[in-house]
Amino acid sequence: MTTAGKNRIMIYGPKEDGTYVVEFKTAAGEAMAISIPRTEAAVVRHFQERMPYGLLVPEVPFQGQPFSWGSGA
Repeated sequence: MTTAGKNRIMIYGPKEDGTYVVEFKTAAGEAMAISIPRTEAAVVRHFQERMPYGLLVPEVPFQGQPFSWGSGA
């Protein structure tokens, strides 16, 4: 499977200090990475074991309303 035109999530680590880096990259090439401390890495390890090659997400048109955590519902 080619990564061209796909959104991607990759988990790197653990690094020498026990931290993990989660990288989010859009099909357009924009990227953001977050660092997860060793003490908070249990969930990241869980997903890394289940997707060792990352996660590719096809680009699809958005339909509907964006989700908001502050909706108060």
